[in-house]
Amino acid sequence: MKKKATEMAIPFEVQQIVEKNEETVVNAIPLPPLSAVSESKPKYATNGAKVYKQLFASSQAPEEPKRKPKFIRDITEPAPQHTKTAAGLFTLPAFDTYASDINFPYNDNSLKELRSNSYVVGENGIGKNIVKQMTDAILHLIAQEDESGWQADKKYRKEKEAAGDRKSPERPSVKIRIINPNITKPELNQLGDESEGKPFFMHVQEPDELDTLKGGPRGRQHFEILKKADDEKNTSGQMRAGSKSVSAKYNLQLNYVIEIRPTQLLEFFRGEIINGARDRACICEILSPEDKHKWPKVGDLGEAYQAKIRPYIENIKSAKGTIICKRANKLINKLREEFFEYYDETQDDVLELMTHRALCRAFRRACLIFIAEGQQWSPALDTWIRWSFMYDMWQQFHYFYDAIRTANGELKVTKQGPPSVRDMLAQEFTFDDVKEKYVKLGYGDNERKIHQAIRTWLSRKYIERTETGYRKIV
Repeated sequence: MKKKATEMAIPFEVQQIVEKNEETVVNAIPLPPLSAVSESKPKYATNGAKVYKQLFASSQAPEEPKRKPKFIRDITEPAPQHTKTAAGLFTLPAFDTYASDINFPYNDNSLKELRSNSYVVGENGIGKNIVKQMTDAILHLIAQEDESGWQADKKYRKEKEAAGDRKSPERPSVKIRIINPNITKPELNQLGDESEGKPFFMHVQEPDELDTLKGGPRGRQHFEILKKADDEKNTSGQMRAGSKSVSAKYNLQLNYVIEIRPTQLLEFFRGEIINGARDRACICEILSPEDKHKWPKVGDLGEAYQAKIRPYIENIKSAKGTIICKRANKLINKLREEFFEYYDETQDDVLELMTHRALCRAFRRACLIFIAEGQQWSPALDTWIRWSFMYDMWQQFHYFYDAIRTANGELKVTKQGPPSVRDMLAQEFTFDDVKEKYVKLGYGDNERKIHQAIRTWLSRKYIERTETGYRKIV
């Protein structure tokens, strides 16, 4: 069993203040100014480099804060204690399946929809059965709606079989949104064409269940589908190839949860480590319970649980159009700035690329909880989203960092985190010394990038100029 890390000092908690907003009193997060006075001198967080250095040097993912949004507390209440952290993440794709015709302006001016996926990592016998139990309970209303679709499809297939060589009956429009992982691509396209823009949900208990969907000459078709599922405004479908096939063109909205063992994870993404499928993955772990002698008990997932989560579902279903969540945008800016203080120390492009989708996932989580809680923002939401981003980054680093560096043909680095380029230099150094370290670390010899790093160190007063080069100050 993994031990809890004691060296982490991540500042998740924030203090509550009250802010007047159009004659109403709302909870607000005391965020520092995020706009730069000028683009050349951005204002960064003071502890970002230290925080991320601790994060990636730790042998354990950061522990979930006790301060959580009410939505997270309520939806994870029935989960056994050792699964609660993972449950707060793997249940979100199920809630996202209730959202349609809604988007949120992101920090790059694009519009983000509520779509998500999660890979639940855990050994056999660790309690991953809670995943399906909870997602089934959350999707209960959609499952009831699907029942008429299943009955219509069953009736059509019987009539088609009875017709034999005679003219087959016309296929009715079938609305099914909870799909099986052994679906074929033509079947998925048929359902997508009839979905009327509503999202699908897929739960995969074993990666082998995707074998039917793999298809194609190299068996990689499922990765193309999983990649598209994360992209807004994607175009999926097929052209009609025969009288009995379907022509379909639609936007694939697929939320999914895949259960997988730690030893399977790298194998599952073999050949896709740097091809786009891997970085769509939000990873959450189910670790061993602290006391293995006790039975891990699942709480009520019946009518009482349905009544508790119903208001959240109704809030998600009723939210439509473009909704601006300024607090989520500010938080994402803040997280990005904090990370870039660390990046300017390490110049690690692998981790920097990991932040792109991790920040987007954090934004989508924040927006989902924001609308689920009646479009209210709270300090607990800020705290939990901040943690979820760092948890996501730690998991990406832990499982994929070395594999990505190896795939890129670069130097393999230990799990202690990327080194600080500045720390590796002598007290006094020159531009050529920095360039030599860049090449040794596998960062290349891009002089423009090196000059930018030196300018950043100078602006933050980490170094000063000398007659022959530079000198460290701190």
